[in-house]
Amino acid sequence: MEVVDSTGHALGRLALLTLAWGLCILVAASSLASPLSEKDAKTGFLYHLAWYTRWPLPDWDPEHPLVLGIVGTDPFGPALDALLADKRVQRHPLVVWRMQPQDDIRRCHLLFIALGAAPHLAAILDTLGDAPVLTVSDLPGFTQAGGMVYVGIVERRLVFQVNQPAVQRTGLHLSSQVLKLAKAP
Repeated sequence: MEVVDSTGHALGRLALLTLAWGLCILVAASSLASPLSEKDAKTGFLYHLAWYTRWPLPDWDPEHPLVLGIVGTDPFGPALDALLADKRVQRHPLVVWRMQPQDDIRRCHLLFIALGAAPHLAAILDTLGDAPVLTVSDLPGFTQAGGMVYVGIVERRLVFQVNQPAVQRTGLHLSSQVLKLAKAP
């Protein structure tokens, strides 16, 4: 099975090892009594998840940014900005937008739905419809409600679940390596 990046190019062995190593570090670090906080682990997860997602945008100019939106109360704060400063994902500059549920959330590529937006979850998912926006949240029951990726901490370990039908419906593609590491919903 071939693993490809967001531009459709095959990922080499080094890229796969980097993905596996990065996710192992996040999982191991989150299970240790270390200074890595829950928000730091989730921040790293979002960045790595973006790397291993392919968006169905064949004419996406590399200078146009990949937009990571946060809707609701931002649980990351400056940690997200510090980690992502000057970072690129698949040659795209990465930018963070803090948004409200009534904002144009369809302009995001990856949307983290935070606790403060929980009362608006159904409306947010309805607004997005089949738009190629990867939805991620730590809200309990997120994937069962139609969201794409749940990320949480269970027994001091970072875990994530993927709602693959929701992902496929939008034309997004998650690396098979990411799917292998996902916990069954």
